[in-house]
Amino acid sequence: MQNVKLFITGATGFIGRRLCEVIPEKGFAVRPALRRALDTDGIVVGDLGPATDWSAGLNGVDAVVHLAARVHVMVDKAGDPLAEFRRVNVAGTLNLARQAAGAGVKRLVFLSSVKVNGEATEFGRPFTVQDAPAPQDPYAISKFEAEQGLRQVEKETGLEVVIIRPPLVYGPGVKANFLRLMQAVQKGLPLPLGLVRNRRSMVALDNLVDLIGVCLEHPAAGGQTFLVSDGEDLSTPELIRRLAQAMGKKARLLPVPPALLRLGGSVIGKRAEVERLIGSLQVDIGHTCEKLGWRPVISVDEAIRRCVGESVSQLRRCGDAGIMEIDFGKIQDIVRNDQHRLTLHAVERLIERNIQPTEIKEAILNGEIIESYPDDKYGPSCLVSGISHRRKALHVQCSVDPVWIITAYDPALSPGRWDKNFKKRKSE
Repeated sequence: MQNVKLFITGATGFIGRRLCEVIPEKGFAVRPALRRALDTDGIVVGDLGPATDWSAGLNGVDAVVHLAARVHVMVDKAGDPLAEFRRVNVAGTLNLARQAAGAGVKRLVFLSSVKVNGEATEFGRPFTVQDAPAPQDPYAISKFEAEQGLRQVEKETGLEVVIIRPPLVYGPGVKANFLRLMQAVQKGLPLPLGLVRNRRSMVALDNLVDLIGVCLEHPAAGGQTFLVSDGEDLSTPELIRRLAQAMGKKARLLPVPPALLRLGGSVIGKRAEVERLIGSLQVDIGHTCEKLGWRPVISVDEAIRRCVGESVSQLRRCGDAGIMEIDFGKIQDIVRNDQHRLTLHAVERLIERNIQPTEIKEAILNGEIIESYPDDKYGPSCLVSGISHRRKALHVQCSVDPVWIITAYDPALSPGRWDKNFKKRKSE
């Protein structure tokens, strides 16, 4: 396929960045959508919602990959989470689809979620594409309703819609639960999962991106819904062993009965998190493989090696926080020698370079004054901890999950009395 113009939403996200890197190799001319102006080419469209104007991005486009969404979070501070998910993921998606159809776009690939099928499967009985949907939380409900709405738009306009429902996606730059698991293995922490006998499907980032490319091209993909995985389901203990092997570590698994883990999870209010570790969630990709002639392009072991090689190498131990260090010389053009201010624009450019705190809204360092913003006003709050004259570093701690600290080494930063004050704050 040559000279096909492709519009990608969510282009600066975990999946979108990788898609933008590799899809041009298949002959696509990529036009990324951006929420705000960055140091990359793209179309600024603002936030995803029912009133978003997509016309600039859709003009002359042949196909759309819709990755942008309000994502599932462990603690949702919205007053009405379902209403907010519907506003963004349902109304926002259908608004894009209708504008795409009006602009003459031929095909839209929509990234949904396996959570549309449900939260768990019985051991050895994977979800199939024919199963009745059973979404349970607001995020999954919004994805299912978006799927239903897209099918209606497809029927009314002739826009070809392809829906992909991935399970957990992992790869370089992965965050959340998978990253926490990697950190635990890297630190050599004993994990009470030795007696777990489950099966969970996952999909490597490169396998998912490859399937998206196939869904854009394949004539039989239009109007279809596809499940995707690596084709090899692992138990949680086996995943830990393979992560440890890739890291050159020894897996430390303690033989704790799953029933006891469930009880403990219930007591501390973490039952859902425990179930994701000890329960099964499998998908059957037979329909995907047969309909599209698709096969995963990399194995689980190779995907884990890539993930570990490019992610864990950036981490080092520091309490419970992930740490990344970057040579300030690489980003001094971003902060423009302004030692007291790290703006939203600057941090987003760091994120583009695989520094991984997400959705940082604004951080200000003004001498020794520390400012942070409430999550409900600016999104995840960002705390600029200060300047260490011994390390000559700018520290930014963000209330995202997991907590990240950016350490930007800057020999030019002026010494201050921050260390003394910071120690005092910690003791308080």
